[in-house]
Amino acid sequence: MKCVSFKTLTLIVAVALTLSACGGGGGDDPAPASAAPVASVPQGVYGGTLTNGGVFDMLALENGEVWALYGTQNSSTFVVRGLVQGTFADAKDFGYAPALPVRVAAQYDAASKTMQGSIAASGSALVGFNGGPIAGSQYNYDQPASMSVIARSWITQASTGETLSFSVDGAGILNGSGSSGCRYSGWVAPRASGKNVFDVTVTFAGAPCTLAGQRVSGIAVAYALDLYTMQLVVGLVDALRTVGLTTVGTRM
Repeated sequence: MKCVSFKTLTLIVAVALTLSACGGGGGDDPAPASAAPVASVPQGVYGGTLTNGGVFDMLALENGEVWALYGTQNSSTFVVRGLVQGTFADAKDFGYAPALPVRVAAQYDAASKTMQGSIAASGSALVGFNGGPIAGSQYNYDQPASMSVIARSWITQASTGETLSFSVDGAGILNGSGSSGCRYSGWVAPRASGKNVFDVTVTFAGAPCTLAGQRVSGIAVAYALDLYTMQLVVGLVDALRTVGLTTVGTRM
């Protein structure tokens, strides 16, 4: 998610979004005096490091919304620990349950296209971040999303710890089940922006689903890790933005 992962992609900039939930306190990296505070960054894919030892991948959308995955980088694998979603002025960390509002202070250098700043949930230590556009990956944000890429069967690992297996057909209908026996359904469609992002909505059945009876929506990104492996990254939150989950995996 460099696979993109979104570092290996996704998911997701500067907001860096990352947080102390990533594992422990961190320092606050001061931003250069020459850079002005910003409320958003140009749309695209970003990645970078956190002062608590973690990493992040961020997707900045055309509407100013960001979806940022944070975690740790082990060898070539991006281990997702949580999700930050929203705008710089209204971001929440879904590494907590329920999600916690976070304070983001970000500065962006238009010349170098880099950013830095800090982020923190209420009552927690600031975590600094530094990042920029992800280069050299096999994910192209500006290429239109294609259903032929995502219409297949996938097996993924969710942030809840559950293994999710599901299929997406050519019309975008999604059906699947989890290792707990949880069943769910939904739909997937290319984002109207024309960028390489899918909109996703999923509704979970009752018990034993962790999010029993709940509907969540968000985004997905699919891309080739190599000649033989396709990777999928999904970020989802409920309508009230109190719960969310991420799931990352490959096609079956």
